[in-house]
Amino acid sequence: MVRHVRRRTPAGRSPVTDAFHGAAKVPGARPPGQPRETTPAGPILSVEDLRVRFGPTHAVSGVSFQLRPGEFYGIVGESGSGKSVTARAIVNLLSASATVSGAIRFRGEDVLAASEARLQQLRGAEIGFVFQDAIAALDPVYTVGSQLVEALRAGPQRLGRAASVARAGALLAEVGIADPGRCMASYPHQLSGGMRQRVVIAAALISGPSLVIADEPTTALDVTVQRQVLDLLRGIATARGLAVILITHDLGVIAQVCHRVAVFYGGLMVEEADTRSLFRNPRHPYTAALIESLPQLGRRVPFRAIPGVPPQIRAPLAACPFAPRCSRVLPVCTARVPEETLAGDRRHRCANPRP
Repeated sequence: MVRHVRRRTPAGRSPVTDAFHGAAKVPGARPPGQPRETTPAGPILSVEDLRVRFGPTHAVSGVSFQLRPGEFYGIVGESGSGKSVTARAIVNLLSASATVSGAIRFRGEDVLAASEARLQQLRGAEIGFVFQDAIAALDPVYTVGSQLVEALRAGPQRLGRAASVARAGALLAEVGIADPGRCMASYPHQLSGGMRQRVVIAAALISGPSLVIADEPTTALDVTVQRQVLDLLRGIATARGLAVILITHDLGVIAQVCHRVAVFYGGLMVEEADTRSLFRNPRHPYTAALIESLPQLGRRVPFRAIPGVPPQIRAPLAACPFAPRCSRVLPVCTARVPEETLAGDRRHRCANPRP
């Protein structure tokens, strides 16, 4: 079934505000910060054969995965591999030009089939989103405090202004901001990149979601601040029992915090495995090439860059998208898309995988 997505952010509202604006309609919602009830053993999120097209561009081509409660799940790949498109599809925040097929089920409910009213209930209250560009996610003409307070007052608890201000301050303290009052009185441009990212994380946690999607949360941050933000996100997720999807192009970030990793290339998931297995023994040549391109302490050797450039998929895939850059390419690789191979808890798409 193919669905044409028509979801737009209303004019004059920032993505952060929009993501939490419908939370007030959630019946019986759990107060933010309150311990979560025991979660069933099944997956909290299931993505099945997701395909996303923008005109002639096929951004995502048949991606499937499941997310377990309390799990840190990493999605890694080069720019244009379909990572962020997949993330936005989960909360149905794609542009009006997107054509989507497949199924995305959150706690058994098909998100792609949900009404706009139901989507507003899901966003923020059940699924939090940490946007890639914090300065763009926050409204530049309102203070940080006014944006957080607005989201809280529209939330399921219907807090009054005084309670909302207190709760906003507590959230900012929870994400490691030393002076919440000063931060609340500041405009986004007056904060450092690390502080803005912490504010966006606080906004994602406002309504106590069970799933947080973090789309490149450490982009443009220096290494020290990057580590602080990752440790913060991991600590909060562990304390609250959240499932997290962490999207990045940085394998070092993935290695620090994730339980399982999915590697994307050309709109396909080319490999999925637990983090330790993936780094010790990557099966797909692209995964191995990514790992070999990382700098290693104590080794004075040139970087092994991956030859060529990532593809722009202008037609349905008819071959392995990595074939033109692959050192293990076979004739069959250019004749068809490789079938998915399962091996225990890991899987890959490659006709000639590494041993």
